[in-house]
Amino acid sequence: MTNNIRVRLVPKTKDNRSITVDYDEISSQSAKLLKPDAGKARSALRPALSLGISAKVTGHNSLEGDIPRERFKELFGTTLEETSRESISGAEFSSATPKSFTTPRQELKVPKELQDTIAFAYVPTPPEFFSMSTIPPNVSVYHLRLEDVSRILEGTLCHRRGWTGRNIKVAMTDSGFASHPYFNSQGYRIERVIIPGIEHPLIDISGHGTGESANVLIMAPDCHFVGIKHDNYSALAIETALEQNPRIITNSWGWDIDRQSKEDLKKNDPNLFNEIVDLENIISDAIDDGVTVIFAAGNGHKAFPACMPEVISVGGVTALEDGSLVASSYASSFRSQMYPNCQVPDICGIVGEYSQTAPLQGHIMLPVPSGSRYEGKNMPDEHKNKGWGIFSGTSASAPQVAGLVALILQINPDISPNQIKSLLSDTAKDIITGTTRSGDNASLGYDLATGAGLVRAFKACLQAEALSSG
Repeated sequence: MTNNIRVRLVPKTKDNRSITVDYDEISSQSAKLLKPDAGKARSALRPALSLGISAKVTGHNSLEGDIPRERFKELFGTTLEETSRESISGAEFSSATPKSFTTPRQELKVPKELQDTIAFAYVPTPPEFFSMSTIPPNVSVYHLRLEDVSRILEGTLCHRRGWTGRNIKVAMTDSGFASHPYFNSQGYRIERVIIPGIEHPLIDISGHGTGESANVLIMAPDCHFVGIKHDNYSALAIETALEQNPRIITNSWGWDIDRQSKEDLKKNDPNLFNEIVDLENIISDAIDDGVTVIFAAGNGHKAFPACMPEVISVGGVTALEDGSLVASSYASSFRSQMYPNCQVPDICGIVGEYSQTAPLQGHIMLPVPSGSRYEGKNMPDEHKNKGWGIFSGTSASAPQVAGLVALILQINPDISPNQIKSLLSDTAKDIITGTTRSGDNASLGYDLATGAGLVRAFKACLQAEALSSG
């Protein structure tokens, strides 16, 4: 049990509105109006420090810092409890996902010293890093290599035309980004960043971020990749990513909470409601500024922020051994209750199958750190210490799409996030068979199981080129 509790304080807007009150107005058109005011953030800093909060102003004009546990109730008017996370409806969580965490029993009351400047406060809830499936210890089990992913998604055809994502900055928020001989041998341009208070970004205990980052780089080998070590503080992770000035941010995490309306969430869990409203404001603001934001749909989850209409939500298609393509039995698909006109996913990347008994098929061999939880797991003894594992999930498909978007932006730097989303949908390959983890069947045309279908990089890049020349 930690002696300090992380708290985030979100200031009022310039005209003294609170985004938790006016959250229905949040969209890419109105995000700027609901952004916390920088002046109020600066004014709140000194009294926050005097109250014992080790606060710093963040990139989106909020305050974030720690407070001693023994002072929490005195300042915020509620006690804390330890909460255990349970898998809901068979959703798969990664070993990077904290299984328990500290949360307030009630909504935080803003201390009187801060009520003129701060709209609301919350304790960040650790997100769920979507699980990495591993195959049984049988090397003959069918799986894909990274080169196969690039070939199936038409990335290889793009590379022959010189479309490699050159100098396009792609940020990824995840569990860490270790050095690995595979990355070194490829000569990738990799930068590693941490959010304040987090251990070194090269430390990746689970291997989630390290392995999934390879999906970006196989699609966009010449991009400028920036890995942001995430840990438990999601808003701060996105802000830190935005401070790197990327064109794309890809995220393979979220909360399995889109099982109720936002009004019900506000009533049932006001602390988490405040956090998701803060996040959606930051994300909408970023998209409004031209950053393409991508989220994994989940592996049986009904995931936020993937359900936000403005983001690109990525589901899964499995490439079977005979070459056929089917909706992944591991990937999520759902109609949002938080955003009633939105359904997930928008499009798909490559994800293997799910099975509780039979050998898993169609997952991807990915590099992981030596000694990480996924190194050699469920692989033959002679391969257990090789620094590789075979796994996937929508944690893999989202960064694949991020790599494709880097190719598009190299060709046409002026294309907007909304245009990119439409372009990916218009050029996707329709998937007509298969059933998702959520029980939805693929069919002709746009469907709930796979959205517009499997992304096709070469076709998308040709259309981006046509738009550029037109």
